[in-house]
Amino acid sequence: MIKRFIIFSLSFLFVLSSFAQNIKFEHYNDNDGLSHNSVRHVVQDKSGFLWIGTFSGLNRFDGYEFQSYLSSSEGNNKLNDNDITALELDEKERNIWIGTRKGLTLFDCDTQKFTTFLKDENNPNSLQDEEIRSIYVDNFDRVWVGTKDNGVFLFYADEERFEKVNLPNFNYVKEIFEDSEGHIWIGSYGTASIAKINLDSVGNIQQISTYSLTIPDSIETNPYVYFIYEDAKNDIFVGTRKGLYKLDKRLNKFENLYIENKEIRESLGPYFLSVVQGPDGKYWVGTLGGLIVCDGLEAISEGDFKRYYSVLTDQTSLVDNLVSALYFDASGILWIGTEDGLDKYDPYENQFNLNKDISEYIGNQAPRIRGFSKTYTDEIIVATRHNGLFISKEDRFLPLEIDQIDIASIYSPDGKVFYCGLWNGKILIYDFEKKTSKEVYIGFEESPIVTFENLGNNKLVVGSFGEGALILDTENITASTQQPKLLVGSEINEIIKGEDDVIWFATETGAVKYNAKNGAQTIYKSSLDTEKGLAHDNVSDIVFDKSGKLWAATRSGICYFDKEKNDFYPLKQPEELAGKWVTDLLVDTNGDLWLNVNNNSVARVNVSSLDYNIYHVNSGNRLDYFSSRGFYKFRDSNIYLGGKNGVIYFSPYTIKENKLSPEPIITEIKIQNEILVPGMEINKEIPLKEDFNQIKSIDLNYNNRNFSLEFSSPSYANEKLNKFEYQLEGFDKKWISTNSNSRTVQYTNLFPGDYVFKIKSCNSDGHWSPIVSYKIKIERPFWLTYQALFLVVLFLGLVLYFVRRDFKNRMRLKQELVTEKVNRERDIKLNNEKLRFFTNISHELRTPLTLIIGPVKQLIEESKEYSSDYQKSRYHLIHQNASRLLNLVNQVLDFRKAQTGELKLKVSSTDILQYTQNTFDSFKEFAYNKEIRLNFNSENEVLFGWIDRDKYDKILYNLLSNAIKFTNKYGHVDLFVRLKSDSSDYLVVEVSDDGIGIPQKSQEKIFKRFYQATNSKENNTGSGIGLSLVKALVDLHKGTISVQSTPNKGSVFSFEIPISRELYSKNEVFEFVTNIEEQEQIPKVPLKKTTTNTDIKEKILVVEDNTELRKYLIDYLSNYYKVYEAENGEEGLQICRQVKPILCVADVMMPVKNGIEFCEELKNDEFISHIPVILLTALSENEDKVKGYNVGADGYLVKPFDPSLLKSIMVNIIKSRLELKTKFSDDADSEIGLLTHSPVDEV
Repeated sequence: MIKRFIIFSLSFLFVLSSFAQNIKFEHYNDNDGLSHNSVRHVVQDKSGFLWIGTFSGLNRFDGYEFQSYLSSSEGNNKLNDNDITALELDEKERNIWIGTRKGLTLFDCDTQKFTTFLKDENNPNSLQDEEIRSIYVDNFDRVWVGTKDNGVFLFYADEERFEKVNLPNFNYVKEIFEDSEGHIWIGSYGTASIAKINLDSVGNIQQISTYSLTIPDSIETNPYVYFIYEDAKNDIFVGTRKGLYKLDKRLNKFENLYIENKEIRESLGPYFLSVVQGPDGKYWVGTLGGLIVCDGLEAISEGDFKRYYSVLTDQTSLVDNLVSALYFDASGILWIGTEDGLDKYDPYENQFNLNKDISEYIGNQAPRIRGFSKTYTDEIIVATRHNGLFISKEDRFLPLEIDQIDIASIYSPDGKVFYCGLWNGKILIYDFEKKTSKEVYIGFEESPIVTFENLGNNKLVVGSFGEGALILDTENITASTQQPKLLVGSEINEIIKGEDDVIWFATETGAVKYNAKNGAQTIYKSSLDTEKGLAHDNVSDIVFDKSGKLWAATRSGICYFDKEKNDFYPLKQPEELAGKWVTDLLVDTNGDLWLNVNNNSVARVNVSSLDYNIYHVNSGNRLDYFSSRGFYKFRDSNIYLGGKNGVIYFSPYTIKENKLSPEPIITEIKIQNEILVPGMEINKEIPLKEDFNQIKSIDLNYNNRNFSLEFSSPSYANEKLNKFEYQLEGFDKKWISTNSNSRTVQYTNLFPGDYVFKIKSCNSDGHWSPIVSYKIKIERPFWLTYQALFLVVLFLGLVLYFVRRDFKNRMRLKQELVTEKVNRERDIKLNNEKLRFFTNISHELRTPLTLIIGPVKQLIEESKEYSSDYQKSRYHLIHQNASRLLNLVNQVLDFRKAQTGELKLKVSSTDILQYTQNTFDSFKEFAYNKEIRLNFNSENEVLFGWIDRDKYDKILYNLLSNAIKFTNKYGHVDLFVRLKSDSSDYLVVEVSDDGIGIPQKSQEKIFKRFYQATNSKENNTGSGIGLSLVKALVDLHKGTISVQSTPNKGSVFSFEIPISRELYSKNEVFEFVTNIEEQEQIPKVPLKKTTTNTDIKEKILVVEDNTELRKYLIDYLSNYYKVYEAENGEEGLQICRQVKPILCVADVMMPVKNGIEFCEELKNDEFISHIPVILLTALSENEDKVKGYNVGADGYLVKPFDPSLLKSIMVNIIKSRLELKTKFSDDADSEIGLLTHSPVDEV
């Protein structure tokens, strides 16, 4: 008890020392962006911005952010000095006059330009002192400037001229003031004190009166003056460093309002630094010792005032005691300039009072408040956890002496006996009159008792958090545990009595309606259907309004009970409250529903109209049943609720609404992330020449169409709850809502055109401002103007014209191209048909040529003995031209194969010089007849290499033939053979002549098919395929060919082919062909005389589909053999099986069964497979020969052929068979026939 008394006594002394500290201040300092914490001056412009002058810089404040203006800012547009000594707003001209230690500065709010006036020794009309101490703009729009050393000056803006006011001894002018009658008051110190200047109707000085200020108990006079002020009674007051003075109008002198209480006087300075009258008529005075609030300035000397000062342990107290500046803004917010920052006093938020008395008794800790009740003497009882009960005494809360201090809830039906629910499940019964208490066990084990409800007839319903509820008889409270429990196991938050013995329970798992008569209960829970049912199962409170409607508070909003539908329905309107976590409910005397909203708010809802107000009370959060709780209506005066730092109380009937909702303002414009200020150039454009909030219009070029706008509202009352809605007409389809945390909107890539940015704001009390509109025009780039459109149309017209013309030309060219293509395809088709025709004719010519060359050779042989020289020459002429015709036929066939890709390369090792010499020699007679000199040259004596002899021979033949053909008489044709100079793997052959030459334009075309040079047609009857064939053969031989020619001087054809075996693939090498010099000469068999003895003739078979050739062969061979004939391979096989000839001669190309099939079938027949077969064909390629030999042919002759050669081959084959027969036979009469190789032998 002694310890409690000591604590109580100390706390009481502390309470006395902290008298009247019951309001809250909000602080701003350099951490929030303020340029310096020493705040000297505060003014507000018409747009609503606050301008704050500090020891180091000027600041503009929009309620959320500070924008600083410093002498160290970039560029030339800046303050001349940072130390702000005076600040005056010229509302009419929208200018701010700034006094500094280095000149007078004018800030134009529209253009945001600074202009500084300095002392100029050469200009008598300039300001004569750089250090400014005071500024004032009078009713005549003249600027009065007080300096440090040179008195007062008047500035005439039209003339830009300063004129000194004649005030002797008024050197240091700290204050200039104009009273209600238009008199100018000047404040100085030391050599002079107060001067009153009377002006006439046009502003001329008529009279000057001076006053001296005496200091009580001192011989000193004229103390330092801070302010001159006129109160509501038109009395003039002067604040100085020696106290507050008042003008005695009767005596026409100033009297010091002396504060007799020395302690109070010294605590105030007595420095009276600033003064202002609030909207409620009270005067606020800034001193060296904090703020003084009084009904009249005269009452200060009598001690009749409230004082607010800095308390280190109270974060909501004044930040510093030296109050230099006081200013009420348009909404009634008081701004306080101190030496340690800017403070704000919000009268709307301060309607909610916070009492921290309980903390003073518990070591300055935050109390855990659990509920409220009242005594029969109308005193408030506060229940706390761990700290017992507290009672209100004259605006203070003092502790009550009880035995139990861990309280969970409190209730009293009469204000005399209090039932306190304890955390251990028991009840503490406290008798207020007798000051006695006792603890009673009622049946709950460990669950805290959190709520009580009076049922009448001395019955209480007691609810626990975890063990349900029970009904308690207050007349006979015993410790019996046999009392029946209700809602066993439920966690109950609140209980309320309804009609007809119905009891409603708010629990953690829903709302429960319990019928006390029959024990029936109905549980109401949340539903998946959001239109009905509880908004959340966690119901924290439940209450009836004046009309009898039941309301429930949940974590997701409030709900009302519909009796007819027997269900709860969530309240959807107002939207600002829908879904909010509401912890407590109560109904005031007016019938309004009050909501304690989690996260520092309370709300008032008119249940009929659903009008609402939301107030910020800094009450904290109630997250679980351990948190602070309590929402209590005390009579018809106040509502009490448990806050996180103490007891919050307010009067719901006297709350003032902040109905002022000023127009929102644009605080910042950014273009391409650069802050735009008036006169600033961006992308070669100055978009803004004046303040955007003033002109409300801006034109942007196309490059500046990406911009952002930051906005604010000059409603500084609880500005965090301000809301905004905006819309950019022409872009946004609907209004967009946002809050104070998101005040920037960005637009990108806007299409050129006219837009209107509309914005409105809502203050913290829900009042909306008028809509403010800003016109924004995005200029069209040149390419989107009508001129550009005309140029584009013109350009498109020209393009269309030229495209159409080009299209027509293209169509014409396309038609010509199609025609040319058709003609070309026709020519190609014609050429192919021509070539095919030539090829077919060539094949057909081979057989007649055989019938010509064969008999001619026979005649040549026979003419050696029986014919004349003339006949011999004729036979040779026939043979020569027939051979030439055969060469032409072969050339046509090779050309056809080259075109179709059927021509294959087969190289073999060859004596190139000897082979070339043989081909060269075949042209000597041709050259001799044309009297052309033919020369063969080579750098090498011996030259071996790998070439395709047939292709090489045809290349040389065509080049030499052309050279001789197009060379005139007595000309020269040279053949030169050598190895390539830089590689022995390549052969170079040159054929040169001094003939007619080739025109330059024809040299690129002479290797094309069927092309003939223009100058060669009169001397040439050829087909134009010779050089094309040469080019194809050289390409096939992996070589190159070129020509150099000059008309009438001759030509040089040069081709280069590889002769190294490594440069050819395996399939291109033919190993078994021997050099022409090593070929065994087929012996010529002398012609035999005709004999009639057929018994000695061997049987042979001739298989040929051409009747003439077949008859010729029969005629030629019948002199030596008995010849059988067949027209096709099928007949030939039948005859072979019948007569078994000693040899067969068969054509390859025959109907029914060709020669290859005939030979293959014969060699596979075991009875006739020994018969040799010689194949005759017009197919002269090695591949054709190999194909014949592969099926078993013993000989292969190409048409046209020499009959004697055929005969020699036949003789050799028959002879070899007979020799083999003799060698392998022991008996002359052996039945073994002729031996021959047969595929059957391989089986």
